[in-house]
Amino acid sequence: MLDPELERTPISGIRARPDAVVSSQSDRREEVQVDEQHEYLKVPEVAKVLRIARSRAYELVGSGEIPSVRIGRSVRVSRKELERWLEEQRHPEARQR
Repeated sequence: MLDPELERTPISGIRARPDAVVSSQSDRREEVQVDEQHEYLKVPEVAKVLRIARSRAYELVGSGEIPSVRIGRSVRVSRKELERWLEEQRHPEARQR
């Protein structure tokens, strides 16, 4: 009789630990938590705040439409600058309300 652990051996011949959890690509996307105490946001946090797709947030930041700063290889967006940019995006009739 085969060992129960060997029965779980993938076809490729690489044994996974019995307690290992195999995740798909969609499972790797982690929930972005927006930290209220930091003045600078990461791009996925900007997407969450604006309730837009992460890819769209990267486009807006990359094009310079949303002001950002580079810190080494990281890109950050100031909360104040984001609020200012968002206010500028309002339609004129919305500003009068």
